[in-house]
Amino acid sequence: IANWRGVTPSGVVLKDLVDFSDFLPTFAEIAGAKVPATRPIDGRSFAPQLLGKPGQPREWAYVHLGDKRYVRSDRWKLTGNGELFDMKEAPFREVSVPADSNSSEAKVARTQLQAALDNLAAQGAGGGLTPKKKKKK
Repeated sequence: IANWRGVTPSGVVLKDLVDFSDFLPTFAEIAGAKVPATRPIDGRSFAPQLLGKPGQPREWAYVHLGDKRYVRSDRWKLTGNGELFDMKEAPFREVSVPADSNSSEAKVARTQLQAALDNLAAQGAGGGLTPKKKKKK
């Protein structure tokens, strides 16, 4: 939900995925600042969408919550342990899709989202995000 009086178009609903990492490049673009090239970031600016213009929405978003991780597209969610869910009816219902499903859409989604998870794992995504337990004295 975004409201920028006099700037964002009212009554517009977009299905574009936005990740928390997208806020820095968005605010930088709105402020007219540049993110230093020496500081690579994962985020994508969604400033164009706020201004009622087409943007470059992400195809998926990565979520790491405690010991759970998953990749989510607009319709599908793939967990770190390989469970695929059809999110068409989310947030009211997540439908589990068996690994041996004959659905061509589900197969494509599983392949694409698994590639994203594999790429993130190769980059070390999620490393160090789970706090270490404190040693007892």
